[in-house]
Amino acid sequence: MIKSYTLKNMRVENIELDKINSKTMNLVHCFNPGPEEKEQIIKLLKITKEEFNEYIEDLKEDARPRIEHEQNFIFMLYKAPWYENKEEILTTPVAFFIKDNMLLILHDDPVKTITKIMGAIENKKASFLFKKGVGFMLYKFLDSINDEFLLITDKISDTSDLLKEKATKELTEKNIERIDDMNTTLIYFNRAILGNGEVITFLKKGYFRPFKKYDKELFHDLYIDVIQLIDTLKIQREVIHSFFNFQNAIASQRLNEFMKRVTVLALLIMVPTFISGLYGMNFKYIPLQNHPLGFFITIILMLVILVFLII
Repeated sequence: MIKSYTLKNMRVENIELDKINSKTMNLVHCFNPGPEEKEQIIKLLKITKEEFNEYIEDLKEDARPRIEHEQNFIFMLYKAPWYENKEEILTTPVAFFIKDNMLLILHDDPVKTITKIMGAIENKKASFLFKKGVGFMLYKFLDSINDEFLLITDKISDTSDLLKEKATKELTEKNIERIDDMNTTLIYFNRAILGNGEVITFLKKGYFRPFKKYDKELFHDLYIDVIQLIDTLKIQREVIHSFFNFQNAIASQRLNEFMKRVTVLALLIMVPTFISGLYGMNFKYIPLQNHPLGFFITIILMLVILVFLII
């Protein structure tokens, strides 16, 4: 699916790809494009099919974020959160192509933040994106992706706090699976954010011509956000790891208490079993065998020994 927009008479309007004018601000959104749509993108970027297929492979293979200055455009690969299902959240690559006054976004998996921005554009509620240049538009998309990373991390923090309260009682198998999913998400996030940080570092240094001085300041703000996000992820990963250690300590303590009770119970059973076993042997002379109170004396002896062991 491909949708393209341009700013005309201070309003955002849909436009055909072959009618895009480099003198005005344009946005092209490509979500899981088909063969014909890929041909349109190749023609728009003025590259060969082989070159375009290399970019597609980066999306398919979940390549590391990077930025490259090609002859006709700037190519940037950035990681965004991806909701694989309700419980598991991973990351997916998003490709950005910057050419003159055009920003082209290409991705294969649905990205919540991009879908939200595109919905606002479709409803004519985001014309401000087109009024400050391609650098500002790129900044808004990257900033929304970073905000989504932070939002999910905060939710993981809240969930881990709730599960930690339950850990003092008992964790269900489902809760343990949730903790494992959260840990997996944080691992993917950490790798993605480190790569994204490298991309932002190149952007803020101003090596690329299409961006203005104002854009560099915005990219510097993004860099600060990424650094804070890396610190937040580090803290949360340590919290999850400490949570596992805490749960292991509780499980070990419960096991020790159980083994202690089993040992005491076995000892209590062993004493009367040993005494009754002695009197069950086929010897001719056994103490108290012919005593009229022998049975009761033996029982009292067992009880005295058991009370002594318990005390």
